[in-house]
Amino acid sequence: MGKDSWQWIGDMFNDRTIQFHDGTIWQLGRKLSEAAQHRYHPSEARAVYVSTQVTGPQVGAQAIVKVRMQWVFPVSLPSNPQLTLLRIPNSERPHPDPVERAKDASEKWNADTEEEIEALETLTKAGCAAAPKLLSWTQGQQDNTMWVPGGYIVYILMEKLPGAPPVDFWVEGRYSLEERNEIRAAFRKALR
Repeated sequence: MGKDSWQWIGDMFNDRTIQFHDGTIWQLGRKLSEAAQHRYHPSEARAVYVSTQVTGPQVGAQAIVKVRMQWVFPVSLPSNPQLTLLRIPNSERPHPDPVERAKDASEKWNADTEEEIEALETLTKAGCAAAPKLLSWTQGQQDNTMWVPGGYIVYILMEKLPGAPPVDFWVEGRYSLEERNEIRAAFRKALR
């Protein structure tokens, strides 16, 4: 489960190779970010990697791979039954026995994962220049060394765009009104 159990994904995907539905194989490289969320069930950890194609028509090409996987929500709030339902298992930390952790495996993805793939498909079909193209995606299951053995893992392969992502788009002062309007206009144009 990574070196530090409070690091959601840690090093468990370093240098891993992933085969996608289109037959290409990509090696995960430098991790750009890592986060977790528990707004929807099941809770989910995700990490974003720069990746290199090792098998396929463009060996050496770079792209982005986002890894999304079922995760344990390590917060104990017995006074809030909704959050208690999200914890896997019913404790502060994940159960040390993978057989116990596997009892809560879900084949159903977190809603954010489904929505991201749908949004990328829509924007790719529309030819949006302001969002990465969805190149492929695939899914798998976690093994006994991961948070929820048998739980889902989804790998999303997308184009690596130049520049930087619009981080904290909604945070006041991060972007001028003119910059935010330019980004909005690019999305409106792509969705027509």
